[in-house]
Amino acid sequence: MSFDGGDLDCGNGLLLLIRKHIDPLPRGGLLEILSTEISVDEDLPAWCRMTGNAFLSVHREGRQRSFLICKGALSERRVEPPHAVPAEPAPLPPRVTRPVPTVAPLAVMGMDSWPRPRWMVEAMHAHVEDRLSEAAFHRTADDAVRLAVAAQERAGADVGTDGEQHHDSYASFVATRLENCQLIPLTDLLPLVDHPEEFEAELRALDIPAGDVRHPAVFGRLRRNRPIVAHEVDFARTLTDRPGQDRPARPYLLTRTMWMECLSDRAYASREDLATDIMRVLREELAELIKAGAALIQFDDPVLSDVVFSGAKNKRSFMCGALSETLAPEHELGFARDLLNAVFDGFDHNRDRIGLHVCRGNWTPDEFGGADRHPGPGPRRRLSA
Repeated sequence: MSFDGGDLDCGNGLLLLIRKHIDPLPRGGLLEILSTEISVDEDLPAWCRMTGNAFLSVHREGRQRSFLICKGALSERRVEPPHAVPAEPAPLPPRVTRPVPTVAPLAVMGMDSWPRPRWMVEAMHAHVEDRLSEAAFHRTADDAVRLAVAAQERAGADVGTDGEQHHDSYASFVATRLENCQLIPLTDLLPLVDHPEEFEAELRALDIPAGDVRHPAVFGRLRRNRPIVAHEVDFARTLTDRPGQDRPARPYLLTRTMWMECLSDRAYASREDLATDIMRVLREELAELIKAGAALIQFDDPVLSDVVFSGAKNKRSFMCGALSETLAPEHELGFARDLLNAVFDGFDHNRDRIGLHVCRGNWTPDEFGGADRHPGPGPRRRLSA
């Protein structure tokens, strides 16, 4: 694969374009990068060393440079005939309407993700790094779902959940299900922030390695050609007769996470423009979940409380989503309200099946860290609304 990065440097979007083109390649695949920016001569080999990719060669002709890198080690390269790529994505399969189980008042249910077995975590990393096929990953995740559902039944939960075993995080999993969106390592965003030292300190405070955290990036107009989570409802309902819940996505967090001026503005004029496509995608998913018979469809927006507690921000940082430019809380909450209302518009007859969950979390393994930074009650991480 080859692409022309023009005069972009690594701190102005080139690394994101490299990630866009190298991630779909198999291990051992070759990528040519054309560039006229002189700083890439030093920055690209350093990036290859940091990410474990092989820097093979550079050819210079005047200002034009042609860099050749290999995804992973060159020894992993296998020459295979190219596979035919369909011109259009496969259509969504037809779905049969099913009766909806009733959720009792004051029902007991799980919230957010269920703890993952070690083998599930390892499979998730292998899938993200292209070392495990999508089919094999979902077979593994289905086994983890079976364990989660069985544990909830033994505990007497009224409403079941699949424990989000297929999701790598509360938002970024959506990137793997939409066209023109993919996951990139959080460390790739380091050259784009206004204060790299502060961002590095934030990364070190995470309770998992920063290189394992991936961030959704938009490279074109978003399109939904397959379910985001509706297929998970079908599987979970084969395991239990109890009412089930599912969490399709977070409209405000998705908009803030996917909006990066250095990249997404090539496809969208503003975050409000991006929000229109996110609303359309989520409305399509909501309609399918209702038809699939989900008893409770829970929309989460975990950063709304952070918006209130933290106030306005004006520096570029991508922690907890791309909240690099946060206006006054009143403005942001109004934006979030309008997004939710637009997603739910026309679904009034299913209002009792739609819920909202708001977290109060923090990006530190210290359970008391949030209490030091924000006013409010104690060290509890989550509040339901």
